[in-house]
Amino acid sequence: MYTVFEIGNAVDFVLSEAKRLRLRYPKVLVAPLLYRVEDNQLYQLKEGTM
Repeated sequence: MYTVFEIGNAVDFVLSEAKRLRLRYPKVLVAPLLYRVEDNQLYQLKEGTM
């Protein structure tokens, strides 16, 4: 129904958003973090390893 707002791959989305925010706000430190509901853990994603 609302597929325009759907996030396909969460990791790719978080990494692209971090990149976008760094370009928009260059003086702000941006860390790509992902919270997983399944295990209640917060993960910091490494960039440039793919």
